[in-house]
Amino acid sequence: MNEDQTKIEIEEDSNSLVPILLILLLLIIQFIQRWSKKPQIQKQYLVENDEHELQENLLNKDQQKKQDNQCQKNNYSVFNEKQNNQNEIFLKFKELQEQIKVQYEPQIYNQIQKPQQLICNNSINKIMEIYQNSSQLRFVEDEYKYYIRQFQEKSDLKRNYGLTFQASLKLYKYCNAFREVRGDGNCFYTAFGYQFLCILLFEYTFDQFQEFIDKIRKSDLPMKIFVTCKDLKIDDKQLEKQLLEEFLNRLTKLKQIDDITQRQDSFNTQFAAYEKQSEEIDGCLYGLSTIFFRNYSNYIVDLSINKDAVFDRDNLFKWEEECNSNEVVIAELAKQLNVFVQLIFFQDKDNFVVNEYEKDKQHKIILLIKPGHYNIGYLKKDQQ
Repeated sequence: MNEDQTKIEIEEDSNSLVPILLILLLLIIQFIQRWSKKPQIQKQYLVENDEHELQENLLNKDQQKKQDNQCQKNNYSVFNEKQNNQNEIFLKFKELQEQIKVQYEPQIYNQIQKPQQLICNNSINKIMEIYQNSSQLRFVEDEYKYYIRQFQEKSDLKRNYGLTFQASLKLYKYCNAFREVRGDGNCFYTAFGYQFLCILLFEYTFDQFQEFIDKIRKSDLPMKIFVTCKDLKIDDKQLEKQLLEEFLNRLTKLKQIDDITQRQDSFNTQFAAYEKQSEEIDGCLYGLSTIFFRNYSNYIVDLSINKDAVFDRDNLFKWEEECNSNEVVIAELAKQLNVFVQLIFFQDKDNFVVNEYEKDKQHKIILLIKPGHYNIGYLKKDQQ
């Protein structure tokens, strides 16, 4: 009986807990529902807030853009105004510059040119004075006044040196044409100098030419000369420097002529001229060349171990006087200038002697000598 009563009590207690559990479950469900709705509300609030902020940002950017555009317009306007002012100033400056150029440039140019022209005229006048006190005092037929004459063929060569047929055939292996040189006592320097200048102007590249010119400038070569039996000389360092510069400038001007034929014609005409024919052809290139090669010969002899063999060295500085030790001078010139020199010495109608110096060199000079006079020799390939 007690067991049955106990069961009944337990069942009653269980039945009384059911409502409580149901209430508790409902509370839990409500709590869960509320909790799940809160993030949605918050999310919605955030989205609305972001949209509002975005609209404000867009509005601000639009206003900023308008302000920037206005600022750019203002800056551009200021820039244009400045640019116009600068252009106006520049145009006024150019106008003033042109006025100054027209009004004062000739005076400035003349002030610059006059000293240079005076220096050039001073040196040229000295050359002409030497001519007047030497070659121009002697009567010479016009055809023989030119310092170098026209190119002549082998038949003229044979006749000029009075060679026999057999001797001329032998000669043509070494030389088959020639050019006569004025016989004034400077003939060696004319014959050698003319040929070396031809090498400079027509065989050297412009770089090789310029290298030689620069070397001469650095050497500070003198340009002394003394006229025998006359109180006339060039023995002044400033004048010598002017003469050297004038000579080198003339060579450079010739080298700059692009057309080879025109350059050859201009050089031959200038070198041959014995008097002034024009501003360009004033008859002084021969004189400048002669003084240069006389002084250069003395310069290289002084460097030679054989300098004592040149017993009449003073003659190197004497206008229209030959040095009797020319073979030593020729040997040194060939060595220092890197040229192959053939010296053909005519003894008589049947015989001649050929002396050669620096035979391995590329550039060649042929000197024809009959006692007392030098001429220029050529070996033309088409006549060999």
